[in-house]
Amino acid sequence: MASFVLVHGGCHGGWCWEQVVPLLEAQGHHVLTPDLPGAGKDTTPIRDVTLADRVTFISDLIMRQSEQVILVGHSMGGTVISGVAEMLSHRIAAVVYLAAFMLKNGESMWESAVRVAAPTPELITADDGKVNLISAPSIREFFYNTTPPSVVDNILPRLTEESILIGATPVHVTAGGFGQVPRYYIETGHDRAIVPELQRLMQQDWPCRKVFEIDTDHSPFYSAPETLAAYFQAIAEDIK
Repeated sequence: MASFVLVHGGCHGGWCWEQVVPLLEAQGHHVLTPDLPGAGKDTTPIRDVTLADRVTFISDLIMRQSEQVILVGHSMGGTVISGVAEMLSHRIAAVVYLAAFMLKNGESMWESAVRVAAPTPELITADDGKVNLISAPSIREFFYNTTPPSVVDNILPRLTEESILIGATPVHVTAGGFGQVPRYYIETGHDRAIVPELQRLMQQDWPCRKVFEIDTDHSPFYSAPETLAAYFQAIAEDIK
């Protein structure tokens, strides 16, 4: 069985994997769902957190594991797992991008996001310009458009502010580091946050070993957790 580290995206926490974890554990997998620094229940002030802090945090977590891990990143979490894979390619069995930013060397999330013209969520920016929060209507429209509204009602109070600086920070990846780790991508066919066209452009930059498609919104951990867990299982079997 495999060890998974599931990295959440912006404004979320490790809680977002709550419906997927029991499904993976039932298959015998070991699963970690950490809160990134400044997110979820972590008390680090988000204004002080950098992308490097998050990369170091996940790297330290992986180094404490007894075996290689399958490292999954959702959305903004893709920038974190790329940095980790560059540093610890020998400790990672595979990286999995779930509707996530898989960036070119020297590219930031904000730079990648504008490669495709598409409507964007409404961001509520703090007075100091350092953090923002996605408005509730935009969360429903862009992130959870195929998720039952009653489920979204329970998600909204759990969302937190996100750092603008992290989204503007370029990743640093090389063919000799990150490029040596097997890559998988899970596309989300009804995604309005990272539209399918952008997801496929990023795969052209870094071709993946296998690509899966799930017919959901940006957040299949709630809209289709069984299918998502089955894809994770398929990846674990593929890398044996």
